Amino acid sequence: MATAMSKTSETPAADHDPAVTEIYLQIIRMIERLHRRHLDMLRYELDRLGVDGISAAQALMMTKIKGQTNQCTGSR
Repeated sequence: MATAMSKTSETPAADHDPAVTEIYLQIIRMIERLHRRHLDMLRYELDRLGVDGISAAQALMMTKIKGQTNQCTGSR
C-alpha cells in the first residue's frame, strides 16, 4: 500500500496537461455558479412564502437533513 502512495506522490505537477487543468477550473466555476443560483432561488422562494427566520443555506441544509432522515426510516 505504501508503494502505491509513493508512486502517485512522485508525479510532479508539471506533468499535468494545461488544457485539462483549464477544463477542471471551468467546471469548478460552473458548479459554484450553479450553487449560488440555487441559493438565490431558495431565497426567492423563502421571501415569496414570507419566511424570514432562516437563510437559503439553512433551508438547503434542512432539506438535506430531511432527506437523510427519510432514507433512515424508509419513508418519503
